Amino acid sequence: MTNGNGKVKLAIGYPHGGSVRHCFMDSLMRFREYDLGHNCLFASRIPAQGLYIATIRNNIVRDFLGTPCEWLMMIDTDQHFEPHIPYQLLDSALNTGARIMSALYFGILDGQLAPMWWNKVDGETYGTASTITDGVQRIDAFGCGMCLIHRSVFEEMAPHYQDDPWKWFGHDLTLFNGHMDRFGEDLCFCDRATKLGFEIYGDSHVLIGHDKQRIVTLDSFLLEAKPRKEGEPVVQRILDQSVV
Repeated sequence: MTNGNGKVKLAIGYPHGGSVRHCFMDSLMRFREYDLGHNCLFASRIPAQGLYIATIRNNIVRDFLGTPCEWLMMIDTDQHFEPHIPYQLLDSALNTGARIMSALYFGILDGQLAPMWWNKVDGETYGTASTITDGVQRIDAFGCGMCLIHRSVFEEMAPHYQDDPWKWFGHDLTLFNGHMDRFGEDLCFCDRATKLGFEIYGDSHVLIGHDKQRIVTLDSFLLEAKPRKEGEPVVQRILDQSVV
């Protein structure tokens, strides 16, 4: 990865709605300091603001292709990571020969913690990865919390979707559990890339944090709330505690 002639250049793009979380910005600044003391790979910052995530991600790719950078690292602004992590993810891609590589992070799906990696479980339906191996593994899709994509992937994808205003991240119609539905923009990108022959990888050694609000249910509230007065309605007690 490390070369003094500047052949490897990294752009970091992040979608936002007008503000970002402190943990993300602190991570980005600490990575910038780390990079300046090492190989100065970080060549372009591409923030994109908007209300609709598919549009924002496509705008990031469009701006990225206008830079001389070889790699785009897309990071969501509720992620946090150690300063060396972007280097580690890039090393993983270069050592594997992969052009699409994802870090590992966890989210909350249906109230349960789950890895944001997916595999096809029956040839058509995506399910969260049931096995996480030690290091690099093939996966079918990922959430875009932190992913690294080579510019050749976007360049090859563009002419195949030249009539689509969302050339890279869209909402393609597909078959899920016997009925038609639409991909989320991240799975759509992975599905399009796979159809063009690109292999997708994730590295469990590149582990990042995901800053999500806690989900509060009625059961958890009742377990933790102070004892209510005799005869006080439960619903009113919930409203009084301003549970969100």
